[in-house]
Amino acid sequence: MHIKTLSEKNEARIACPIFGAETRLADCFSLEQKVARAKGGSERKGCQACISSSKCPIYWINRDIRANGADPYFSAEPKLVSLSDKHLDAIRPIIVLAHMIDTYNPSPEEREAIIAANEAASSGAKPSKRAKPIAGVKLAAVSRDSGPVGTSGEGAERDDITRAAMSGDMGAALSRAAQSAPKPDPVAEPEPAPAAKVEKPAPAPKPKPAPKVSAPAPAPSGAQPMSLLERARQLTAQKAA
Repeated sequence: MHIKTLSEKNEARIACPIFGAETRLADCFSLEQKVARAKGGSERKGCQACISSSKCPIYWINRDIRANGADPYFSAEPKLVSLSDKHLDAIRPIIVLAHMIDTYNPSPEEREAIIAANEAASSGAKPSKRAKPIAGVKLAAVSRDSGPVGTSGEGAERDDITRAAMSGDMGAALSRAAQSAPKPDPVAEPEPAPAAKVEKPAPAPKPKPAPKVSAPAPAPSGAQPMSLLERARQLTAQKAA
C-alpha cells in the first residue's frame, strides 16, 4: 500500500502548531527520520526537541497511518492544508521537558515558542490550526543527506525500509531489510581427511626349485643289478663330474 502523505513528492504545507511558521510536510517527515537515526545535526533544533518528545504532530500522523492506513495530507502542488483536530488534540497535553530543550539547545526564539506551548498545555488551552507566527522562527527546508527515496545507495535503502514500516507495510519493510542486510562471508568447506595409506605386504619369496637330480643310467642288459651302496657311489661320482 502506497501512502502518498509520506511521499517525497508531497507538496502539502502546514502551519506548525508550535512555531507558527509554514513548513513543507515532506521536510517534517525527513527530519523525523534523521532524528530517529541521530543525524539531525544543527537543522531545526526546536523541531528536533519537539519530535523527540512526541510534541510534533508528525509522530501522531505516522501513528494514524500505521493503525488505520490513513493518508490524510497530500497535495501534488504547493498548498497549505489544515491539521485535523485529532492530531492537534494529541499534542495538546504534552510538555517538552527542560532537559530535552537543553539537550537540543534551540535558538532563543524556538525556546520561547516551546515554553509557550508548554504553558498552553498546562492551562488546557487547545492549540490552534493556524498558530500565531513566532517572530524570528523560520522552519527551513531539511537537507537530504542520503538522496531522495528511490535512488541507489545505503541511505536510500534505509529510507525505503523506514517508509515501508511507517506506512504499515511491515512485510515489505522486513523484506527490504533482509535484502539490504550484509551477506555473511562464505564459509569454506573443510577439506576431507586424507585416506589412510595401506601398504601392500611384500610378496613372499618364491621357493627355490629343488636341485635336479639326474636319474641313474639304466644298467646294461644282462648285467647284475647294482646294490644300494653302488648306486650311491655312482650318484656321488656323477655330481662330482
